[in-house]
Amino acid sequence: MNTNKNITSLLAFRERSSFSFSTTDKIACHKSLITRLKRKKVLQGHNGCVNTARWSANGNWLASGSDDHCIRLWSVEKDFKAESPFQTGHFGNIFCVEFLEDNVYGGEPRLLASSGADGIVFVHDIIQQKTVTHKKMDRRDSCMTMKLCSDPVHPDLFLAAFEVGGVHQYDLRSPEIDTHKIKVKTEANAVAFHPSHPHLFSVGFGDSIVATYDNRMVGDDRDASIYQFAPAHLLSSRRKAICGLSINRKDQIVASYLSDDIYLFDCPLNSSYSSSSSLTTDDNGGGGSTTSTSSSKYDIITTPLQTYSGHRNVQTFLKEVAYIGRRGEYIMSGSDCGHLFIWDTRSGDIVHVLSGDRSVVNGAAAHPQFPAMICTWGIESTVKIWDSIGEKSTVDQQVVTNIIDRNMQRQGSMLQYAQIKTMIANSRRKRRDLKKQQQQQPTSSSSENSSKPAESSSSSEDDEDDDDDEDDFYMWNPFRRPDLPAMIISLKEEGNKLFREGLIHESLAMYSKACEIGTSTNVERMSAQSVDRFKQLIRPILLNKAACNLVLKEYKAVIEDSTKALDGDPLNLKGLFRRGRAYFFINDFDNALVDLQKFVENSPEEEQSAQKIIQQIQRAIAQRDKREASLFQRMFKKE
Repeated sequence: MNTNKNITSLLAFRERSSFSFSTTDKIACHKSLITRLKRKKVLQGHNGCVNTARWSANGNWLASGSDDHCIRLWSVEKDFKAESPFQTGHFGNIFCVEFLEDNVYGGEPRLLASSGADGIVFVHDIIQQKTVTHKKMDRRDSCMTMKLCSDPVHPDLFLAAFEVGGVHQYDLRSPEIDTHKIKVKTEANAVAFHPSHPHLFSVGFGDSIVATYDNRMVGDDRDASIYQFAPAHLLSSRRKAICGLSINRKDQIVASYLSDDIYLFDCPLNSSYSSSSSLTTDDNGGGGSTTSTSSSKYDIITTPLQTYSGHRNVQTFLKEVAYIGRRGEYIMSGSDCGHLFIWDTRSGDIVHVLSGDRSVVNGAAAHPQFPAMICTWGIESTVKIWDSIGEKSTVDQQVVTNIIDRNMQRQGSMLQYAQIKTMIANSRRKRRDLKKQQQQQPTSSSSENSSKPAESSSSSEDDEDDDDDEDDFYMWNPFRRPDLPAMIISLKEEGNKLFREGLIHESLAMYSKACEIGTSTNVERMSAQSVDRFKQLIRPILLNKAACNLVLKEYKAVIEDSTKALDGDPLNLKGLFRRGRAYFFINDFDNALVDLQKFVENSPEEEQSAQKIIQQIQRAIAQRDKREASLFQRMFKKE
């Protein structure tokens, strides 16, 4: 049957034919319904950011967790009427909730698991609205819980992914909640079971890798992954953490990467995975794969089936990715721009973009029975309900294009912001190491001090505070637009400290990065006053850069940077003095004399410091004139 039929044709086909889940699924997730999505209701009740929400398997309930440490239950049958909130016992933000005991039979849910920033897993009786039991991690594994995932077959089992503690399996059949640590990498950010193979689960890690495990084969002593996935371009850096993971009935894994796109991988279980002989144990007790494709835990599938882009994922680490529909016809994920993006799974095309938050949309979940009903959550303290109630398509292609363009531009600046923070952190670490070496070798301090540039005092902007307190430089605020002046000032201040330590190359790198940001900034939309302030901010950094190049004897670079600084301030003393010295060292004595004489005229108190070099220039000019005169005399005598 043609999957591109309109919804009217599908309804007519269903009337004429016998009942078919395939036809019903296509109707429930038809594109015409997705493009008509419109905000239906705003659920209010939390007093902080909503970090997670989950539908019950029968679709009658929606649970949400927030920074207010509370869980709210919303009755779908009562038009999302809120039950009274109950205190969970958490003392940290709630990052994940998961219904238990309702996945198999579809009955009314009774238990709900929750966890979050405190690393404590609570199990609640939602009928009596009280906590049944809880489990705290060992002190050595104490960390944030990133995701919870209930077993689709065994209602008493569920998994928890911890930021540092790896993956743990919880068993509610014991009198006290039993915990079993599964041997995986430690930094687990997401976990999900395979619906078609419930003994399998996949984990998203902080090093760009998605690994698939057989729950029957894992143990404490070995990492028995049967498949690993990662885009090829991310394997070299291993710095792109996975923040969201979802799996459909075709065993297609969709993973959302922080500061990158969303990727779809095909887990080749149907063709090559044998559940009875999938793993063997080597002599060292490690797990290896014996599949027909010769896949092992060291093999990584690097070619995704599809890539989904257009959104922006830099500011928060809780962004989830989810399928829409039983067959996973669509994929959706939130964005830093405050929109929910919906893509066609097969083509990767953007189907719809919905405005779901004034700041950031962190996640979305589709109703299990009516997939065209969606809930979204984010930085705001509300949960939004979306449904196909629009009379016609609510997609505005021009608006979508503008949103994507802004996201691409903003993503670049956000990544630059993160890069600068890393640069400054590395620089501080290097300066601390240098100080430790100096303390261990006190006798060499005098020689090290003598190697520092004589002009260090004039390079910095009177910043004598070498304290590395985080408050001294810009703080990473994920919910604000990157503050370009703050970025530039931070680089300049770090460059000043490096210069005083005698780390000239490192200092020059900081100043150069600050100037790069300044020159690449679009000032067309700025007011004249803002442009003037921006130039005043860049000018001293150009002069500091010139001071570094003067020490490194890169005189042409000194002249170039000083000239740029003098364009807006022709009588800048530091610019005149440094450019004059650079001219002198490349034997351009006339220009050197002009700059230094201007320097003395406008700063009589500095005359003594410049007089010596002026005298050298005057002597050099006199010697040059004498040589030229002698040369002319010889030329005329010959004639």
